[in-house]
Amino acid sequence: FFFQAEDGIRDSVASRGLGDVYKRQVHGILMGGKKGSGGKGKKGGGDAGEDDSTQRLLSLYSKKCVELGTTIPAKVRERFNDCLNEGEVLTELNIWEPIGWQGAKALGDALLEIKYDKLTTLRFWKCGIEDNGLRYICNYLMINKSVTVVEFMDNNITWLGCEFLGRVLRQEVGSPITTLKLDHNPIGSKGVAMLTEGLSMNPTLKILTLNYCEIDQEGAKSLFQILIYIKSAIKEVQLRGNNLKNEGLKELMDVMLVSKALEKIDLADNKVVISSAEDELTNKIYLSVSNKTTIVGSYDFSYNHINPEAVKKIVDGIKEGELVSDFKLTTEMDDDFRTDFQKTLVKNKKNAKKRAKKKKGKKKGKKKKQCCVLLMSYALQI
Repeated sequence: FFFQAEDGIRDSVASRGLGDVYKRQVHGILMGGKKGSGGKGKKGGGDAGEDDSTQRLLSLYSKKCVELGTTIPAKVRERFNDCLNEGEVLTELNIWEPIGWQGAKALGDALLEIKYDKLTTLRFWKCGIEDNGLRYICNYLMINKSVTVVEFMDNNITWLGCEFLGRVLRQEVGSPITTLKLDHNPIGSKGVAMLTEGLSMNPTLKILTLNYCEIDQEGAKSLFQILIYIKSAIKEVQLRGNNLKNEGLKELMDVMLVSKALEKIDLADNKVVISSAEDELTNKIYLSVSNKTTIVGSYDFSYNHINPEAVKKIVDGIKEGELVSDFKLTTEMDDDFRTDFQKTLVKNKKNAKKRAKKKKGKKKGKKKKQCCVLLMSYALQI
């Protein structure tokens, strides 16, 4: 039988595409979220009730759409109107309709012209903005200090668009972006290299998803450069559905041993074939999961072919390291081994919670000690 080893057993299923992602998430992400979540409005009183930036943005956006021969999507206009009727400012903009590069230019130019600083989230899902449209959004992001989440899913973005994003993400720009999602765009390994121009010394980004982006082992070398940065804050990387193969994974397993921030990595469906327990990649995975100094606690190797003997060696490493609490794979196992593996993950998860609690307590104690030292110093001065 086939299963995924995690905090529950799941039957074998085929790899899913972006359409399924849309179906799962669209109910949870509406056009800007729930009313009342976009800052203080008239009901809350104060200066925010007099903020006319959302109205000015809508007016300028409408004007630029007319100039470019396009229109504002109905749901986007509806979201603007909801904010205006509730006396709120627009903080999230989620577009899930084809707008082309013209629509992206109209919006990007409007945001840039009035220097709109209320947005925290920008999502473009299957909008067809392509590289040219992304260029205008990036012009705005270059001067913006409020947007923390950007998603450009399935927009036919290539390496050129990644070059624009790489400029935004340079350390000297000071972008506050913490989440970047580029799933289902043909950026390839050249696109990852372009992102490296900004991310190789970026201390802000925490989540990077590049699922189904046509990345091969050359792209893994660029990802190595991104994750090896000593001040990198990236906690989660998703690379599902690419073409990394064994050579690409070898590069990334080396990063697991030295990264100071990475906690979760998704490497599912990357055409990996591990044929024996003595395979070089098996040994690298073993070293990663058995190392007690690494902080990576979640791996996803689903839909890759891993020999049962190699799996057993990896599981031995997980037991030895006592850190990995989530390890997904698709392989054949007997009932006893599966049950034992599951118990190991549960045990590691409990240990992880204890370590986190202990670490938090140490930080609290250190802060208290520093406070006491300061008080004593102050008393001596008196």
